[in-house]
Amino acid sequence: MTPWYRGFTGPIEATDKPGRYKVSGIIKALEDNVVEITELPVGMWTQEMKEFLEKEVMGTDKGPGIVKDYEEHHLDNTVHFKVQLTEKGMAQALAEGLETKFKVVSYINTTNMVAFDAAGRIRKYSSPEEILTDFFHLRLEYYQKRKARFPPFFLLTVRISWRKISRRNWIN
Repeated sequence: MTPWYRGFTGPIEATDKPGRYKVSGIIKALEDNVVEITELPVGMWTQEMKEFLEKEVMGTDKGPGIVKDYEEHHLDNTVHFKVQLTEKGMAQALAEGLETKFKVVSYINTTNMVAFDAAGRIRKYSSPEEILTDFFHLRLEYYQKRKARFPPFFLLTVRISWRKISRRNWIN
């Protein structure tokens, strides 16, 4: 079962290790030494990327940074950075790989999860499928209880709706 996150548009790929997934942001090179970042990996905040870019603009004692400037074009639920690199910085980023250089890759493990079991005790699960198997019977039980309670309520709702419709048709 591959992980999924609402609103995340980047790729999630299985790795060689079972239960380990590579989560990548979306980054691409544009013209004139410009790089565009339109998605960050799950767990990385926009502020983290902004701080990383600020450090690259400022440089270090060893030398200048690879970023000349950057622009932010974010919306409420989307990320959008346009990063202007130096000539040397663009060559270095392409050689090293844009994802690696800009740290828009993270990894997720689904093999070591701790959650409450059906009895309310803490338990270690080795996979998401094991959690589903453990809770299947409990969910089935509550589904049957809800289904048993549903018909009287449903019939009452239908009768009320039918009366409203009948009255409208009688008046018109």
